[in-house]
Amino acid sequence: MLSLNARISKRQDQLTSEIDGRIILLDSDSGKYFAFDDISTDIWNRLDAQPLLADLCSTLATDYDADLKTIQVDVCKLLNMLAVNNLIEIN
Repeated sequence: MLSLNARISKRQDQLTSEIDGRIILLDSDSGKYFAFDDISTDIWNRLDAQPLLADLCSTLATDYDADLKTIQVDVCKLLNMLAVNNLIEIN
């Protein structure tokens, strides 16, 4: 799992569009498209603030009235996928 003290930010050179309330992202380096569901879109939009992972998960757990540990696991899976595809930066 990522460190809860990690700060997460989007790479600034991504091409994104919102269609029907969901993010569609084109990675200009690889040419791959990524289509986010509603929750992934919400998380992506929250990355504008470059949050600490702990704060992001805590806020999501409150907003979705969900178990914090479950949120942490699910968010880390998404962020790991985004990191592997070089779509975000983790500091």
